[in-house]
Amino acid sequence: MPRKTFRLHTVTNIILVKYRWKSLLGNLNMIKKILYKIKILLSFLHYLFTPNNFNANLMTNHRNRHYSI
Repeated sequence: MPRKTFRLHTVTNIILVKYRWKSLLGNLNMIKKILYKIKILLSFLHYLFTPNNFNANLMTNHRNRHYSI
């Protein structure tokens, strides 16, 4: 009788540990996603506040092509 209960306990412990690992991995993924979003935001802000970036140069070239006499 104690053997069966022991087995049940081990099974539940294994399930709990797996669930904990899964939740931990899920949290890590969430953190990764949040960090990625922050990174994108920062790069976008950097892109907005740097006047001498590549896209701005492309736009000026485009404008010059249109309004060149």
